[in-house]
Amino acid sequence: MKWRYDRKTNFLSIEGKPPRGFPIAYSFDVSGKNTSAKLLDLIVQVSKKRWATDSILSDLVRKLDDLLDIQANVCSWGKDKNFDAVGHLEGRL
Repeated sequence: MKWRYDRKTNFLSIEGKPPRGFPIAYSFDVSGKNTSAKLLDLIVQVSKKRWATDSILSDLVRKLDDLLDIQANVCSWGKDKNFDAVGHLEGRL
């Protein structure tokens, strides 16, 4: 299972059925994740889900970095930044 980004809605989602357990359907708006605190909160929130395997979590972090260029835009030099996530997504994709 992989996270998928929808350019029209700015939503990142994951769907599928793990080998054991209930089907997964989870999504969120990437455009609101414009600070390091919001991104960390999201990652920890997903990590608490029963279906959140190491593979799903690492894919989430990589996908978020691909979309938002986290180190450059959100937390470079260890400093929290607010940035225009919508503008960045529109300009990049």
